[in-house]
Amino acid sequence: MDHDIKSLAEAARALSPVDQDALLDMLLDAGDGADTSWSAAWAAEAGVRLDEVQRDGVETLDADDVLAEGRRRLIARRAQA
Repeated sequence: MDHDIKSLAEAARALSPVDQDALLDMLLDAGDGADTSWSAAWAAEAGVRLDEVQRDGVETLDADDVLAEGRRRLIARRAQA
C-alpha cells in the first residue's frame, strides 16, 4: 500500500464516526461509475417499509428479542450436532 494512502487511512480513522460516514459516501460517489441503481431501489423500498411501520401495517420486533432467539436456536442446533 502506498505511503500516502496509509496516511489518508490514518487520518480517516481519526475522524468522528459521522465524518467517517460522510467521507465514505463521498468516496463511493466518486467511484468508477459502477451501477448505483441499487441505491435508488433500496431508498424506495426503505420508504415503503417505513410507511408500513408508521401505519401499523406490519408487526415490528425488538432487536434484542430477535438476537436472543437467534442465539437460542444456534445453541440448540450446536447441541444436536
